[in-house]
Amino acid sequence: MRTSGLTVGVEEEYTLPTLEDFLLSQRPNGWIWDEEASMTAYLRQGNRYIPALQKSVPIIDLANLDMDESERGKGKFSRFLRKLIAATDHSIYVENVMGGDPERDFQLSDYFDRLIREGDSLGGNGQWVKMPSPGGFEFSPSFLYLRPNPLQNIPKGLGSINRSERSPIPISVVAHNEGGEEIGWAEGVVHYAGENVHNWAAMQKIDPEVMASIEPIQEMLPIGILKNLWVEEEYRGKGYGTELQQTLIDEAFAAGARTLILEADIGETTNPFVLEDWFRSFGFETIGYSSGYPIMVLGPSE
Repeated sequence: MRTSGLTVGVEEEYTLPTLEDFLLSQRPNGWIWDEEASMTAYLRQGNRYIPALQKSVPIIDLANLDMDESERGKGKFSRFLRKLIAATDHSIYVENVMGGDPERDFQLSDYFDRLIREGDSLGGNGQWVKMPSPGGFEFSPSFLYLRPNPLQNIPKGLGSINRSERSPIPISVVAHNEGGEEIGWAEGVVHYAGENVHNWAAMQKIDPEVMASIEPIQEMLPIGILKNLWVEEEYRGKGYGTELQQTLIDEAFAAGARTLILEADIGETTNPFVLEDWFRSFGFETIGYSSGYPIMVLGPSE
C-alpha cells in the first residue's frame, strides 16, 4: 500500500460522528471519534460467518483505531470497549490486533488474552474468544466478543431523521509523487436527499429503468456518487489509481454515505484495462447498463 502523497479534501466542515450517532445511522462502516477515549476508530456493521458456530452472526467490527501514544495505558481503550458493548446487542469483532511486537507498549493481543483468562466481559453478557487469523498465524489473531443471543438488527432510531435537510458533502482526494507534484485525483459527493441523486442521474442521462432498481431510494440514503478519477499517464499501473479509489470510498463512507453509486466510463476502448472488473474488485455490483455504460453500486450492508 502506498503511503506517499494522498491528500483528502472535504469541502465542508465535517466532524466525525460519535459512537452513538454511528450506530443509529445504520451506516455499513466509517470512522468515529470518542472524546472520552481520545481516539478514532473505524467500525463496520454487518454479519460475519463464525466457523466454530457454523453460522453468521450480527457483528460490529472494530477494524482499526488510532490513539495518541500519550493516552495509552490509561484504561481508555477498556472504557471505549465497555461503551461499545453497552451500546449494541451485536457481537463485537476486533480484527488482526497488533500482538507479538515487543517494541510496542500497547499490546492489544496480551490485553485480550487477559480478558479471556479472567473471564472479564467488560460489563456485558457475552464472552471473549480468540480467533486465529487466516492461515492460523498466531502473531496476528482476532478476538470476538460473542453474545449468547445476538439480535439481528440495531434499532434504526434517530439516524434517518432530517437526512434530506443536510447539504451535500463534496469529497476530493489528491495523489502526489515523491517530489510533491500532483499526479492524480478523485472526486465525489455524498447526498442526503433522493432528489439530488435523481438530478445527477438525469444529467448523466442514465436510463430510469436502471435507477428504478435502487428504489425506494430513501432506504439507500445517504448516497455517495463517485464521479471522476484520473492519474497521469506515466504513473498509471503503479497502484496510485487503486489507492485513490479506495481512499475515496473510505472518505465517502466516513462522510456519512450508506450506499455508493458510479457510472463506469468504459469508452476508452483502446485500453485493455477492464474498468468494470476493476470496480468489482472494490465490491461494486453492476445494477444495469445505460447507453452501454455500467451503473454500479456498493452497499448498503444488510
